Amino acid sequence: MHPFQFFDPGPEHRLCCVGPFLRFTFFTHLGDLPVVRIAAEFFLYTFELLLQEIFSLELGSQARAVVLDLLAGAGHPEAQAVLRELLETEQVRGDSANRHLFLQRLGMVTTPTPETLEFLARKHASGRAAQDEHLRNASAYAMGAAVGRLAFDDPKSGNYNRLLLEELGAAETAGERTTYLRALGNAGRPENVSAVLSHASDADPAVRAAVAAALRKTDSPEGTQALLRLARASERPVQVEALASLKDRYLDAAALTELRDVVVSGGLKQGTEPLVVSLLEERPASLSDAVKFSLADLPPASSSDPPMAMGLLQPEGGRRRLAPGATLHESGVVDGD
Repeated sequence: MHPFQFFDPGPEHRLCCVGPFLRFTFFTHLGDLPVVRIAAEFFLYTFELLLQEIFSLELGSQARAVVLDLLAGAGHPEAQAVLRELLETEQVRGDSANRHLFLQRLGMVTTPTPETLEFLARKHASGRAAQDEHLRNASAYAMGAAVGRLAFDDPKSGNYNRLLLEELGAAETAGERTTYLRALGNAGRPENVSAVLSHASDADPAVRAAVAAALRKTDSPEGTQALLRLARASERPVQVEALASLKDRYLDAAALTELRDVVVSGGLKQGTEPLVVSLLEERPASLSDAVKFSLADLPPASSSDPPMAMGLLQPEGGRRRLAPGATLHESGVVDGD
């Protein structure tokens, strides 16, 4: 018998505990005072009973997702323990369409515990052994996200990051390479960049798109150059990921000139124009305005695109258009006229 079972208020009153629990759950980690721990245990026990009842009902996947999201948002060790327990219930395991999405909630917790990381590693091993692609992918993505939330010098994060690197090195198919590249991208650790870049010329566009996505959190000169090359890709998904990853990076005049040439040469794929607009919004005026103005030479199909017209093609008096191949300096001076 659980020590608090004697105090169980009954199912008709447990719902009244949800609000106090959700408020209290953010404070259970504040200290080890006995009164705090006892109160926390009582609330957790009561709430766990309620959750078990909810999960035993036919409430549908959306209701269960809300409960799991609340636990992931609370994020403290006790909430993670309840979340892991619910992920093992028959209701979650039997929901073949959503169980892998549910598992990824563990990648959302702010400070993953060693037990959570080990749980994800076990799920990943199970997915590999059973050749369950969905379980393998979901556990890898969540593990990468969990690693990314820990400090770089945390030994636990390093161990699980190495696991993902080893899986990438052993990947035999494009699908496996794509999975582990995106998982390492979630981790966002600088030591992963060289392994990610080794796949930048992969024959499969899905793998190259994953490379571009995996570089989003790790800013380095080598990564920026790779992203500029991937921005020239003939496949739209690759270009979309490359432009999105370039958005928050420092781009010097040479990089912006390369980007300008992609657009002026007709290499920009339809629908990616808003990404270019967003990418240039925060750049210094001496650079981005000159690049924007040079894009006025775009073909009619792009010029008629509303986002492009609004964000990039408004001419500014007194500025010169830049021909493809011309070099833009930090000062805005142009070579190659």
